[in-house]
Amino acid sequence: MGGFRGRNTIARFETYVKSKDIDLWQVIQNGDFYYEVEDSEIKLMKETPYEILEDDQKKKLGKNNEAKMTLYNALP
Repeated sequence: MGGFRGRNTIARFETYVKSKDIDLWQVIQNGDFYYEVEDSEIKLMKETPYEILEDDQKKKLGKNNEAKMTLYNALP
């Protein structure tokens, strides 16, 4: 019998994702990564445009989609 059932299966999935990439597990647990900058005109934080992010920040944002694909592939 296949499928995604029971605590044992969930624990194995968690172990698998953590062993693959701990950043993926952080996205699954806490939601998407994003970066903020302060807008000097309105004195509020806003999301940083992708175009001005540094390469390492762009790679970290890529973990958002990778984590979603990992979850989609785990579903029956």
